[in-house]
Amino acid sequence: MLACYTARLAAMNRARKALSPPPALTIAPSRGSPLLLFAWTVGERIVPGNWLPVILLALGGKVPGRA
Repeated sequence: MLACYTARLAAMNRARKALSPPPALTIAPSRGSPLLLFAWTVGERIVPGNWLPVILLALGGKVPGRA
């Protein structure tokens, strides 16, 4: 899975350099969807059961950047 995710990030980096933002943003979900589908079919949890770490990560990444 890590190799697939790394390949996806590398491909998106190349797409951002070659395309304007709207087409690059259109490509991203289409490339990530197979990974999501694969995780769902093997029984991985898609939606977190505990949202506190997700909220703390979001706040920790955004709030200090705004100050």
